[in-house]
Amino acid sequence: MANEFSTVACCEAHATANESPGQDSATASVVLQCTWANRWSLMNDLMGNRRAWPYAAGLRVSSCSCVPMGTNYTVVGQTCVYTDALVTVNYSSKEEVDLVSETLTPNVEFITADHKQFRWGSATGDPLLENEAPGYRMYSLTLERTLYKVSSVPASILTLPGTVNNATYSSTLLGLSFATETLLFQPKSLNRTITTAGSKGWDVSVAFLFKPEGWNKFYRAKTQTYEEIYHVEAGGVHKNYPLASYAAFLY
Repeated sequence: MANEFSTVACCEAHATANESPGQDSATASVVLQCTWANRWSLMNDLMGNRRAWPYAAGLRVSSCSCVPMGTNYTVVGQTCVYTDALVTVNYSSKEEVDLVSETLTPNVEFITADHKQFRWGSATGDPLLENEAPGYRMYSLTLERTLYKVSSVPASILTLPGTVNNATYSSTLLGLSFATETLLFQPKSLNRTITTAGSKGWDVSVAFLFKPEGWNKFYRAKTQTYEEIYHVEAGGVHKNYPLASYAAFLY
């Protein structure tokens, strides 16, 4: 949107916008204020999506840095937790490099129906044999996402397989939103290239199996819909796939 730096809550610090036109390229910078807790979410959104400079066309985010704002903080263990942060954002018109890519791939799942629910010819006709039961094609998608030139591999890649998203993910690249518990984490590949000039970082690829009904709902033949199941002793909804944050990979 126009006049917007990011989808993460922030505001421009007064008199910090700077623009520098040039013959070969143009640059700009600004300081954005956000909460200390949201500083990484803001920088990841700016860098990961290469947000545009809202004051002129052709410039996009090239780098970010962050410092605490003011002296309001609390000491937690050996660290200081500040109230607000100031994020310096640099923009450039130079040629873009790939930072993130997303792909949607279709999948088809075949589910066999309960043969006892069907008859031949009419609702009172001969019952179907078990091997004559019809099936249903259930369509889904796989969201594949690659992060390029990552300085280090997020440690959560070791614990996220087999979990589902605990929050809605809105993809800026695809213009689509994925509701809570509809994405199942699937690690793919980690690649790292080291040249004579040194390391250019990691290319981290992950996949998320998308199921619109949600991964913690199960197909019920009686109603031909997806429903939640309950644990008898615990008394609550059975979550076959635990919920987890994908903030390190989806931003």
